[in-house]
Amino acid sequence: MIGRLGLRDTDKRRLRHYESQLSHKEMNKMKLNPPSQILWIIALILGILGILASMGVIAALAAYAFWLVVAGWALLLIATVMRGM
Repeated sequence: MIGRLGLRDTDKRRLRHYESQLSHKEMNKMKLNPPSQILWIIALILGILGILASMGVIAALAAYAFWLVVAGWALLLIATVMRGM
């Protein structure tokens, strides 16, 4: 493909370098997967419990409100990055 463009040698080297960098970046892309429905629902419940606890609706969980929301987000993050969850 490069020979057909009629480029000088320095331009050909730059183009080859750019193409190799592009393919290298494409190889290192993070592949994300959608979480399963059950894990999504569990994360949603944890988040809702954390929000309700922080508003004082569920006083028994008020001390753990922040950690409930963090656990919900962490569960979603792990399920998105790992395959089959």
